[in-house]
Amino acid sequence: MRMFRRLGRMSSAIAVAVATATLGLAGVATAAGPASARAAAAPAAPAAAGGQAATVAPNGCQLGNGVSHVIEITFDNVHFFRDNPNVPSDLELMPHLLNFIEQNGTMLSNNHTPLIAHTANDSLTNYTGLYGDRHGMPISNTFQSYNADGTTDKGVSFAYWTDPIFDVTSPPNPGHDTNPSMVYSPVPPGFAKPAVAPNTITPAPWVPFTRAGCDVGNVSTANMVLENTGVDIPKVFGPNSPETAQLAADSDPFKDPEVADYLGIGVHCAQGNSFCGSASAVKFGQSAPSPTAAPDVLPTEPGGYNGFQALFGHRYVAPQLGAGTPNVTRNGFPVTNAAGNLVDLAGKQINGAFLTNYPGFPGFGPINAAQSLAYAADMQESGVPVVQAYIADIHGNNDKTIPACAHSPAALGSGDPCYIAQPRPTTPPSPPSSSGWQLTVSTPPTPSSS
Repeated sequence: MRMFRRLGRMSSAIAVAVATATLGLAGVATAAGPASARAAAAPAAPAAAGGQAATVAPNGCQLGNGVSHVIEITFDNVHFFRDNPNVPSDLELMPHLLNFIEQNGTMLSNNHTPLIAHTANDSLTNYTGLYGDRHGMPISNTFQSYNADGTTDKGVSFAYWTDPIFDVTSPPNPGHDTNPSMVYSPVPPGFAKPAVAPNTITPAPWVPFTRAGCDVGNVSTANMVLENTGVDIPKVFGPNSPETAQLAADSDPFKDPEVADYLGIGVHCAQGNSFCGSASAVKFGQSAPSPTAAPDVLPTEPGGYNGFQALFGHRYVAPQLGAGTPNVTRNGFPVTNAAGNLVDLAGKQINGAFLTNYPGFPGFGPINAAQSLAYAADMQESGVPVVQAYIADIHGNNDKTIPACAHSPAALGSGDPCYIAQPRPTTPPSPPSSSGWQLTVSTPPTPSSS
């Protein structure tokens, strides 16, 4: 579970044509077949107010072998096996999800988990196809890095792909390690002779897709979105940018508005694709719209990576998904509300964490299925054919506003009333959830009937 500054993560996936899922530490599942009604739908252009969006094809995307969409969904800490023999496992309590995987593909329960098995290492192993000794994060979610004087500083695993080690010691040692956080080893380090120099960044998972002309959307996915305001905003947008000026002007030590605006959500675009090329918004301190795409910089990517752009943050991605236009619907599901703000699958406005009526990223730890899957569907329907999304730890008490969670502990066992209530959004306005799978949890049977 990810809990760094009031904010959780782990692994699974479903794709429209091909899907791979890691469900907690106990099992891996692979499924092929149609996704949910929204996620499986063809990408769509922005809709007029209150109207149904028109269908368009992803521009220039060539995935091969008849695949046109890829959706990977990471479920944090979802178990196939029972933790308590008398209590159904997570997947037994989510029969719609379990049945979808088993009926449309293959459930593989013999998963060789990364070691040390924790959120960042597990997620990054899924995304890169490399174990932690090669993708640079073998110990997570925190670790110690050596300083020049032989002492150590504390580092955190969640840092944007190209960041140096995210040193959270205050103040950091003057001789602290500034090598890449996602330091790459082309061979297992134990077999490298001579030792691999720690100055190369692990190849980015989105690159094969963007080189093939496919935009890649990321929803709260480890290290492929901006993770930390103080490091990432000035680095990605520039030290003299409006985004950095907004950060400096915010007296909130937690920087909640900037987290909501710029962290957690991103789209890495193929060269020349309109999703990034046409994006604009009114930035902090400005009165007129200006382009919002930032250079997608990967300085050590094999073969080079130049001329690519990305959109970072809800503030800049949301308008490309329909935000700004009231009452957008697609395939019968609401995308925006009367105020023109993005809504989740239950029709509730997606707000920034710890903020009221402030549209934005809801936070890495609290992001739930209704929010994450809404972002994923919005991206797919807006012409982003490859989407990776994360759903927060089902065993964490992430929403105290739910009556069943108000007095529950921070960590929840399978079958806890808060655990049962948390993944159940209110019924979507129209239509009710139908085909595909529904991420709802059933009330556990008594031990004698389990």
